[in-house]
Amino acid sequence: MNPPTLGGHASSRMLLIMLLATAGVSTLPLHAQDSHYWNIAYGTQATLLGGAVIGSASDLSATYYNPGILAINRNAGLLIGASIYKLQIISVEGGENRNTSQSTVQAAPGLVAGRISVDSTVLSGVAYSILGRQYFSSEISSRFSGTADVFQTPGIRQQVTTEIAFGTRLTETWLGISAFRLLPPTVGIGLTNYIAIRNQSIRSSMTGSVIPEGGKLTTATRISDLDYSNIRLLWKFGVGLDFGNLTLGATVTTPSIGIWGSGSSYFNRTFSGYAHASDTNRTEQLLGTNQEDLSSRFLSSWAIGFGAGYRIADLRLHFSAEWYAPVSGFDILPTAPFTGQSDGQVYTNPVTFEMASVFNMGLGMEYTLSPKTTLYGSVTTDFSGIKEGTTNTVSTTAWDLYHISAGAMLSFAPFDITIGISYAGGSETLSNIPWTRRPLGNDSLFGLPGDTRIRSTSLTGILALSFRL
Repeated sequence: MNPPTLGGHASSRMLLIMLLATAGVSTLPLHAQDSHYWNIAYGTQATLLGGAVIGSASDLSATYYNPGILAINRNAGLLIGASIYKLQIISVEGGENRNTSQSTVQAAPGLVAGRISVDSTVLSGVAYSILGRQYFSSEISSRFSGTADVFQTPGIRQQVTTEIAFGTRLTETWLGISAFRLLPPTVGIGLTNYIAIRNQSIRSSMTGSVIPEGGKLTTATRISDLDYSNIRLLWKFGVGLDFGNLTLGATVTTPSIGIWGSGSSYFNRTFSGYAHASDTNRTEQLLGTNQEDLSSRFLSSWAIGFGAGYRIADLRLHFSAEWYAPVSGFDILPTAPFTGQSDGQVYTNPVTFEMASVFNMGLGMEYTLSPKTTLYGSVTTDFSGIKEGTTNTVSTTAWDLYHISAGAMLSFAPFDITIGISYAGGSETLSNIPWTRRPLGNDSLFGLPGDTRIRSTSLTGILALSFRL
């Protein structure tokens, strides 16, 4: 029989749930997404086209979208995409007196890329790129102080104080070197070698205290803290074909290979008091473990993409689709089972990750209004890899997103200015979001029912500058 995960001691656990259920959600800011593949677009035109440029990238964003296109498109010499800001709004729709929303403004990850001159009969060129592949930041807090019927004894109220705090931060940066070659006259092939640097930290704390009139104090706490860092290698191979008005592209992205990783995991849970109003004996519980200097690993999926671009006079249409293979469940940190200090039982505190397969697609439009002005628009999907049945204790966002973007590019040789805006929206029920399951099993969090809907809305403002050298 496997050791139980941290959810045992039913009576004290249920009291902790009831204590926490008296609190209402007070703040809930979440930034970006941590279980999506198309949540960030790179480059000037590619951002306005929603990243639907696997077969039609026209700037150095091709280092990411399709390195094979670099061989058939030599327009841009330097690309800087750092001036992108996102307004994120997260709302909770939990019925009467349980609705709340929070908005934040932050800088979004971007891309810096450039070409490197080479003198080679084998290669047509080399390019470098630095991009923010994932960025996620979340802070959640909920507090309550007052009277409530925690012990479920009608007419007898108890003094209660509770607090929930949850915070997580995820960054993943990719450093890439691309090599590409033209196979005259219409075929380009390319390979980008990425070094992926991933860092994530998660901390949650839950405390509750209750004392009935003339009674004795009952307290419950739960604290969890983990962090890990990981460095990996992966590769992206691309093929581009240029037939004049029609361009095509296909890509394959490999799973990553771990180079180095480390992390730590801390857990503490205490209970002291009475689980029910009729109890005459106190329950005392202490469970705790601190595990440091653990090796960490992170696995990513295969991905296969296809795209096309087709020009009709001043109008150019863009289409892309990409399939991501599922990532089988694995332990990010090899946490060891531990013995509870108060009961002698063996417990586990797994740190696991799993993603379902994802298929995204997008359609973009580019219209040349004048030699110096081009208009853009796009619609793309961005589905979450967190689905029902996946085992994932570190991801926060489980909602599917739909992106709508529009903007313009103004050309002033030797540079271009891109301005635009992008909208993304989606929602999911509370019971399907991993961080609500990890602290308290599948029970309600914040006193909200499992069918409570969390809705994500974001507006991204784009101001980018690219140089043609």
